[in-house]
Amino acid sequence: MGIPGGRVRLIGITVRQLLVRAYRVQPFEIIGGPNWISTDRFDVIAKASEAATLVEINSILRALIAERFGLVARVKQRESRRFFS
Repeated sequence: MGIPGGRVRLIGITVRQLLVRAYRVQPFEIIGGPNWISTDRFDVIAKASEAATLVEINSILRALIAERFGLVARVKQRESRRFFS
């Protein structure tokens, strides 16, 4: 992902990968959603202001996900169990 000059260019990205970038989460933290979010690929080319920060770009990507794909994210705290051998 590049943001020089506010340009975002993501080629062949899945919606799951887009969610990881937009919400700054790990892939295993995304639970649910239709199967196609992991298989179908899209090109995302967008332009924000040249002074846009990464936080602003991520906000734009979240809005794009909701508008174009009709996906709504619910952020929840979950208990995490870690097992070590």
